[in-house]
Amino acid sequence: MNIFDILFSSNRRLTEEHVTGFLSWLLDPTQTHGAGTVFLERVFKASVLKTHPAPNFFSDWLNPHTVAYREVKTAVETMTEREVVTTLGKKRSIDIVLYFWRIDSNGDRKREYVVAVENKIRNESITDDNQLSDELEGLRVLYEKVPISMLLLTPSKTDKSPNCFLKLPKDDVNRHFHLGWKGKDSITEILQNVLKDEAIGEISPISSEVKLCLRSFISYALHDFTSRKTQPSFGAIGRNYDDTVTGFDNLRALIVADPDLMVGYLGGLNELRRDVEENLDHLLNNRIYKIVKELDANKHTRKNWIPIKEFCDIINVATTHQPEQVME
Repeated sequence: MNIFDILFSSNRRLTEEHVTGFLSWLLDPTQTHGAGTVFLERVFKASVLKTHPAPNFFSDWLNPHTVAYREVKTAVETMTEREVVTTLGKKRSIDIVLYFWRIDSNGDRKREYVVAVENKIRNESITDDNQLSDELEGLRVLYEKVPISMLLLTPSKTDKSPNCFLKLPKDDVNRHFHLGWKGKDSITEILQNVLKDEAIGEISPISSEVKLCLRSFISYALHDFTSRKTQPSFGAIGRNYDDTVTGFDNLRALIVADPDLMVGYLGGLNELRRDVEENLDHLLNNRIYKIVKELDANKHTRKNWIPIKEFCDIINVATTHQPEQVME
């Protein structure tokens, strides 16, 4: 049983907001997972500490033999959907912002470091080349003298990072990091290693409920944040089988497996074009699409069935011409 299959049944899918909320929960040492800084430390070791020599602050923080470790360990705060404004008045919403504080002997706190996390679970959502640089500028308006790092999460970490990451200021390039959800040094690999280390006693025990939640989440992430129930098994029912998928991402993914599929749409192309203009969000997220391998004249009305590639091209064109919105 996968808890995420249950939570996101009834024609729903896991959105970036849901994944961001879960990730924020993991990264917050004070949350109910009870694992303290384990998840946060592992993410930093795969990014901040691996890419270049870390600032002394992080070296101290991750070394349990230093006073700084004991001080800073209890001074980490997370904030989701943090809105910032650039010097030109442009608003941006950052998925997660981590604040690191140092506490002196009087109990006073000093902000030592800020890490902004921008989460993308689907490649098609990486559309704005200026998003990260705008977010960095907005944070600098707020925290002029505090070091700031940007951490970009994408479905996978390829040799070439997205343009939004490459456009970050060159003088700060060593402060910014890119991790994937899948692959080597990815978030899923980090979570898998946490479970392995817990099983052999390398880290403190984690509750059975949290471990079940982690395993379910890892499985969901490895399947591109979609329920396996929505992915049809081609050929299992026969050449003229009917099947369904929920959401445009799942539908578009089927083109590679079988570009000859037909998509059912009552009213055909005319109705699809009308809905693209009037109800695009429903088509992208919640619509249930019926698909067939071959049309059967006895049960299918030809005008109501559209070749999958033509169908997806119409929606793809519409998504690339949407008005600019505040990125989340």
